[in-house]
Amino acid sequence: MIWQSYASLGDRQFDITRPWLPSALSAADQVECLTRAEALKLTHVECAAYTHLASCLEEFVTPTTLTLARKLAFDERVAFAALSSAATEESKHIALFREARKRMNTALGFPLALLPEARRVTGVVLGKHPAAVLLLTACVHAIAEHHAALRVQDDAALDPLARQMLAAYWHDAARPGQRVRLETVRVFQDLPPAGKDDAFDDFVELVIGMEALLSVQARFDVENLLRYIRRPIGKSEQAELLEAVTDAKRFALIESGLTHRSFRELFGLVATRAQRERVEEALDTGMTTVAC
Repeated sequence: MIWQSYASLGDRQFDITRPWLPSALSAADQVECLTRAEALKLTHVECAAYTHLASCLEEFVTPTTLTLARKLAFDERVAFAALSSAATEESKHIALFREARKRMNTALGFPLALLPEARRVTGVVLGKHPAAVLLLTACVHAIAEHHAALRVQDDAALDPLARQMLAAYWHDAARPGQRVRLETVRVFQDLPPAGKDDAFDDFVELVIGMEALLSVQARFDVENLLRYIRRPIGKSEQAELLEAVTDAKRFALIESGLTHRSFRELFGLVATRAQRERVEEALDTGMTTVAC
């Protein structure tokens, strides 16, 4: 399936009688305090949040990809063309997801609360060490590779519009991964030892920052769900729900990339053993685990 420039989503709408997010990326099956109907509604809330968070990632991935492309403009024309095309598609993803969220709000009957100021987040990310930003970009592509392997296009239980949108996005977002990893290796090879340490320190800060943002959105998800199901739940149940949603988000948008085979291999090429151990300890993630 190839992204078809999505000038529009047609006149289709999201079906609230079906899940919008695959179970592997949702907390819906992990929460006991919700009825089946309420767990279904949780996938709607989570999918809207996913498209918003993915757009936030694309906001820094796009300029990073363009910078890579420009460096290859004269010496590697094929790579330049591929990365330039990828950056164009990434900007389309942002626009598509923005339109999708409007339709999600319409389907749910109220505007969902979402993490604000995505562009401010982008500025913080791009202000870090360029090698750290490139490593994080490679992680984002690894996330897409993991999600693409879920083959949601074959999951007939999912809403057809969500299924097509997500499958096409993951297909497109995964495609530049190999080239980005190659350029990441080149950049790290040119760094002095102290520069590599600085890059890994910034990478850790970026991932920890992402975790904090996911936690904020998880709280919004709980608030959105309570508004959606129109019933109060106890504090202990809210805590259970928040923990499950936060864990699902961390897996979907951090761990699935950090532990993916392609990123694990890249990390092994650019980091010494001591650096790997330091990063793994800081992130509390064993990157020797393969996620797909």
